Amino acid sequence: MGKTCYYLDVLNMIKAYERGDWNAFIRYAEKLGLNENEMPELYVQALEWVNKLHLQEKEVGSH
Repeated sequence: MGKTCYYLDVLNMIKAYERGDWNAFIRYAEKLGLNENEMPELYVQALEWVNKLHLQEKEVGSH
C-alpha cells in the first residue's frame, strides 16, 4: 500500500487535464516524463479513436 502505480498516475494526469487542474496535470506529466505541450494533440487523437470505436460498435449492433 502507498506504492505509486504508473497507470494510476496516468489516470490522475488525464483527470487533472479534463478538469483544468493545470498544476496537478503538469506535476503528473513531469513525474511520468511526458511533455505537457504534446497533450492537447494526444487528447484529441484519443477522443477521435474512442469516437471511431463507438461508431463501429453501433454498426455491428445494427446488423
